[in-house]
Amino acid sequence: MMMGSTEEVVQEITRTHKSLPRRPELDDVEAARALIQNIEKEEKSKMDAINKMRKNSEVPLQLFEILKEMKKKLALFQSEEQKREPLKLLDLEAFHAQFDYFVDKASKCLSPGSTDYSSSSASTFSSSFSSSTPTPSVMNLDSSVASSSSRLYSDKELGRSSDRFSRDDTYVPSKNRTAPSFLVDGIGGGGGGVGSSRSRIVDASLRPAIAIDQDGDKLSLTKLATLIEVSFKRGTRDLDLNNKLHDTVEWLPESIGKLSSLITLNLSENKIVALPTSIGSLCSLVRLELQSTG
Repeated sequence: MMMGSTEEVVQEITRTHKSLPRRPELDDVEAARALIQNIEKEEKSKMDAINKMRKNSEVPLQLFEILKEMKKKLALFQSEEQKREPLKLLDLEAFHAQFDYFVDKASKCLSPGSTDYSSSSASTFSSSFSSSTPTPSVMNLDSSVASSSSRLYSDKELGRSSDRFSRDDTYVPSKNRTAPSFLVDGIGGGGGGVGSSRSRIVDASLRPAIAIDQDGDKLSLTKLATLIEVSFKRGTRDLDLNNKLHDTVEWLPESIGKLSSLITLNLSENKIVALPTSIGSLCSLVRLELQSTG
């Protein structure tokens, strides 16, 4: 494959960049990181409970040990299944961070003063990343990027702007919804002022937030964690999850305790079998509905 001109290389970079799936919202990334830690804590709790199991004297020791090992394997399997979706999301964010780095380097190659500078190529490169959304946000790019999902567990590698978050309120009663005053296409304006000396480009992967449950499926544990993050940032007062959770969701993320503004919480008609201790942090909660759960 021969690239005959700078313009062709720029166009190929653009196509490659846009070939990635939609970038996760900041809410999704934060929720995924917290959820993985929550899942690992739940796994340890299950293992401790299994290790504390005791048998009657009439039960053969070997038979009892087989039961314990099977329970441990099941707990591990369930934990891995629960982590699959958030890990996939963090992997996608890591690839976007890497592509940010590559695009930033490409931008510098086409900046005035560079030996590879071409005004027409620079114009093509700039316009190609600004045409995907009518009024896109601008994102500062860090020179160091995450190489794996595990590195996304710390805030440093998120490469985020404090106001880049979605405002999905699919499960919040309409009377509590407020029109965002500073969002552009569902996304904040990004850090770094106009006068910043750092190289900046428009991130074409940032798109408006989509509804969490737009396909009609019930909420998975990962989507529930994201909803909690969104609700926390919005100061949600009423959250109706009546028959909204997937049957595999048997417990709530500990992050539910962050919703200090919550007045009513409806968890009825779900498979919830236990509530986290953080539920006690809901200081404003007046009504908790748990009909037909478990």
